[in-house]
Amino acid sequence: MTDQVAHRRVRDPAADLRDLHEAAGDDLHHAAEGVRDVLGYGVVAVSLLRGTGEYEFVAVVGPPDAQEYLQGTHLAGEQLDRAVAAADVDGRVHYVPRGRLPDNGPRWASDAAPTSDPEEWSPDDELFVLFVDGSGAVRGHVAVDDPPGGRVPTPVMRRQLEAYVERMVPVLLHADSLHRSDEQIRIAAQARRVVRSAISRLDESDLLDSAGADLAECLRADQVWFHTEDPRRLLRHPPDAGDAPPPEIVDRIRQMADTAWRDQQAVVVEQERVLPAGPGSEGWEQVLAHLHGVGLESMLLVPVGAGTECLGAVVGVRRSGAAEWSDLEILAAQDLGRDLGSALQTARFFERERGHAAYKQQLIATIAHELKNPLTAVRGNLELLQDEIDGQPGGLLLADRIGRATHRLTVLVDNLLTLSAVDEAADVREGRSVDLAVVVADAVEVVTLQAGQRGVAVRVDADDDVRVRGMPGELEHLVVNLVSNAVKYSDDHGSVDIRLAGVAGEVVLEVTDRGIGIAEEERGRVFGEFFRSANPRARSRPGTGLGLAIAARVVERHGGRIEVDSTLGVGSTFRVRLPRER
Repeated sequence: MTDQVAHRRVRDPAADLRDLHEAAGDDLHHAAEGVRDVLGYGVVAVSLLRGTGEYEFVAVVGPPDAQEYLQGTHLAGEQLDRAVAAADVDGRVHYVPRGRLPDNGPRWASDAAPTSDPEEWSPDDELFVLFVDGSGAVRGHVAVDDPPGGRVPTPVMRRQLEAYVERMVPVLLHADSLHRSDEQIRIAAQARRVVRSAISRLDESDLLDSAGADLAECLRADQVWFHTEDPRRLLRHPPDAGDAPPPEIVDRIRQMADTAWRDQQAVVVEQERVLPAGPGSEGWEQVLAHLHGVGLESMLLVPVGAGTECLGAVVGVRRSGAAEWSDLEILAAQDLGRDLGSALQTARFFERERGHAAYKQQLIATIAHELKNPLTAVRGNLELLQDEIDGQPGGLLLADRIGRATHRLTVLVDNLLTLSAVDEAADVREGRSVDLAVVVADAVEVVTLQAGQRGVAVRVDADDDVRVRGMPGELEHLVVNLVSNAVKYSDDHGSVDIRLAGVAGEVVLEVTDRGIGIAEEERGRVFGEFFRSANPRARSRPGTGLGLAIAARVVERHGGRIEVDSTLGVGSTFRVRLPRER
């Protein structure tokens, strides 16, 4: 018996959308053919309003040269408006006699010679029908040429044309709806790109610069202005787009942005009007006058903020003759204002943190350097003093105490300088291949005297292939600090085990002691700068509280992780994972 398997075809959503567009295009073409075949017009061209404010001819029937000339061309919205204003209107049918509206955009005309007979159709005559959606907004038009009999269509013929176009309206609106869906998808995709780019940048200027081009494309804006507060500035895309707005216009934008953020609205200024009208929108005439003075016509102002705070505004501007701002663009811009506000607030937080860290780092380095010279002088003079007090009662004991204190202070200064050097170090990706087994062997040699004085045995188990890429000096500090730390906190006659292994894509270094251990509540703080345990046994061992902080900083810079397992009174294991060199 043969198994029968039923297969279900999985459709690609993009393919489905293409099929819908093709079907809608076929329907428009068939409808245009009906106007030609039923009513006898030689050329029929159907346009739809696009997001740019232009009317695109999407279906053309007629002679091949007419199709080639008109198909896919665009008629500016203001050109159709001029034709409507100049036309003799009968319902939705508009007739523009020859000579009344010269040079009004793309149109095909036959080679027939112009005529002086007003009843005879001229190649310069225009006849078209507007079609509107349920709200009464114009969504396109049907233009015809070469009427039957070569005569200007009579009122009866015009009503027939209007009635036929009325029957076409569902097909036209379906095609228009598909286009609007496309526009919504386009805006959403571009808005996602703007947000992804913004949230990945932690520098405010970089964030605003990178968002400019994407925002201009998303909003179809000729220019994009960014106004920000604290610090107050105005950035523009493209940066060479003429003179910057004068201070009074920038102040007006700031005031409008504050009100718009409070009301959670965008502000549109275009065609001698402002939306929404109300408190906070006063003075828009001044803004509009400035725009007109520099060849711009409209503005979309979107407040940028987070929480209750308005951080600034994004302003998209369009040149004269461009489309009005669509509802989709306004809604998308409002969402972008909130997203950009969150990204901007995050960038400012990180900039402040970087500033604080840089100040702290500079302060530490300065203090350490200032202490270095006096300590050198103290050590030198102490050596001379020891010769002078040799044989005097208690003199050498005092000198020994001064020497130990000077040594501890010298170690502290050296650690501070090391910590500062790690912060300022070059990119570890520019480092070289380092064999950690060699680094571990050197570290064990460094602590040999310290371990031998207290009878602590140091054992090493290292794999052969344990190379990482990085800064040799920093990696030496890392290993020496961990190994000397383990010896210091071990009990006398205890042991320290060092395990170094290559595990998949990592090199794992484990340093284990059997000594004091770390209390559970302190484990999360051991890698902090200047941390010292509250345990009296730990405090009795000398230290600066910087060794583990330096180790953690080195591991972080090399793209690794450091962790600690510890039991109080039993011992500790410090584990470091670094990317293994390929």
